[in-house]
Amino acid sequence: MGADKQGTEHRLEMLRQLKEKYNQPDPPEVLKNKQAKADIYQQILRAESPPDDPELCLDCWVYHGERLKMVAHDSTEYGIDIFRCANDHERRAKHK
Repeated sequence: MGADKQGTEHRLEMLRQLKEKYNQPDPPEVLKNKQAKADIYQQILRAESPPDDPELCLDCWVYHGERLKMVAHDSTEYGIDIFRCANDHERRAKHK
């Protein structure tokens, strides 16, 4: 599977999980929950419009609003490159 397709699938799965979390009923600590829902809503907006630069870490962008580049970290004997961001999120991509 290509890196672009994997990235799109990962982004769509994050978006699905965020929307599910956002639509859950309010727990008793409503004030705290309102801030959490506002944070999730911002994450949903970022997941719906991924960053322009494909080298940016999608997890950092969606969950934290950070624009951190993925840097080549290692590669496997199976032709898979391993990339990591400064927050240690990992992405794997097959050699082209």
